[in-house]
Amino acid sequence: KLENTVNELENTVNNVKKENELLKEIICHQYLTALPPLTEKSIVEWCKSAKPSDEEKKDVTKATQEIQSCFRANRTISGYISNKHHSMYVEDVVQGGSTEKETSVKGRFDLDMVLFIRNFEYSKMIEYKRLAQHHVEDHHRKIEWLKDTPAGSTYKFQNIEVDVLFTGKYKAAKPIAEPIAYTNEKTRFYMASLVKEQVAYVHDKAGPVELDCIIGIKKWIKKKNWDEIRPPSSYLIEVLVIHTAYTPWGKPDPEVDNKKLPDNDDNRFRLFKKVLRALTKLSDAEIKLENQTRPPSISKPYVLDPVNKHNNLLRGPSDKLLNLPFLALLVETARNKANP
Repeated sequence: KLENTVNELENTVNNVKKENELLKEIICHQYLTALPPLTEKSIVEWCKSAKPSDEEKKDVTKATQEIQSCFRANRTISGYISNKHHSMYVEDVVQGGSTEKETSVKGRFDLDMVLFIRNFEYSKMIEYKRLAQHHVEDHHRKIEWLKDTPAGSTYKFQNIEVDVLFTGKYKAAKPIAEPIAYTNEKTRFYMASLVKEQVAYVHDKAGPVELDCIIGIKKWIKKKNWDEIRPPSSYLIEVLVIHTAYTPWGKPDPEVDNKKLPDNDDNRFRLFKKVLRALTKLSDAEIKLENQTRPPSISKPYVLDPVNKHNNLLRGPSDKLLNLPFLALLVETARNKANP
C-alpha cells in the first residue's frame, strides 16, 4: 500500500500545472496544496490577505495593555512557594515577537512579553514561573495561565495567547565572556534579553516588500499542519527574507543592492519565489552578515542571528538541527521512508 501511495504521489507531482513548475521542483504535493499558484497576482493577493485586520490590531493592543498592567516594570512580585517566601524584582517589561515587528499573520496573533528580572539566575526559572502564575491568579483573573515553557509560561487573555519570558541583563565575566547560546546552559535563558535588538533589526531592514513577503511565507507555514516536521521559526523567516532581499539578484547595482527593495508587485513576486528556493537550500546554508565572523563552535549549515553570532537559527535549545530541508520532500524522500 505504501508503495502504491508513493506511485500515486509521483504521478500527482508530475501532473502539477506548468505555472507551478518551481513548486514541482521543490515541494511534495501534500505541502504544495497549501500555496496559491505562483503567479504575480496570486502571490500579491495572498500576501495582502495575510495582513491582520484593524479589529485584530485593536484586540492585540487591548491584550498588550492588560499584560503590561499585570507585569509592570519597577515592582516586586512576591509569594509563597512550598511554604517558603520568594520574590523577584521586575526591572523592565519589553514586548517582542511578530506583533512588535509588524510581521503577524491574520488570525494567528500571539504576543511575546519579556520580563527582565534584577539579579536574574537561570537556576531560579521555576521559581519565577510560579511567582508570576500566583500573581496572575490572585490579581488578574481576566488572564489565564495555560502552560509552562522552557523559558517562561504561556498565558491567555480573551482569544490571544501571550508568551511571558524571564531573563535578565547579561553581565558576562571579563575579559573572557561566555557567549549567549542555546548550547550553553548558563546563558541560554539570556537569549530573550536580545529582544530589543532583534525587533530593531527587522524594523530597520524590512520595507513594505520584505514585510509582505515575510507575512505571506508565515501564512503558508502556519496554515499547513506539518505533522512531525519542525518548520522554520518566525524569526528565521524574517532573517531569511531580509537576507534574500539584500543579496544582489543579478549584476551588482549600488542603487538597489544592500537596500530595501523598491515597493512594487514585481519585487514582491520575485522575492517570494526566491525565498521559497532559499528554504529548500537551508541544509547547505552559510548565511551571516558581512561583518560577522562565524564562531568556531558553529558549523555548516547555519543562519547566524544578526544580533548574536553565537545563535544559529537552524538549531534550537536541544542543539538538534532543524529537519532540513523541510520542504524538499520529493518522491525520492518518500521512497526512502518506504524502504528504510
